Amino acid sequence: MKINRIILILLLIVVFVMAFGCAATNPETEDYVVSRVTKFVDRESDVTCWVYDSYNSGGISCLPNKYIN
Repeated sequence: MKINRIILILLLIVVFVMAFGCAATNPETEDYVVSRVTKFVDRESDVTCWVYDSYNSGGISCLPNKYIN
């Protein structure tokens, strides 16, 4: 039973690695996708924000300027 469990875990790891490797390519061109981070400062709100933009994902993070060197 232990050997079957180890084989199952190894197979799951291989599947996840393959899935993440496939997700890193653009299915239309099969080129690697470049991620981009854009920084901007909102002086009115006194915050700095970073926008992460990539194929199929993205996000935004902001910090008050008093915490940034």
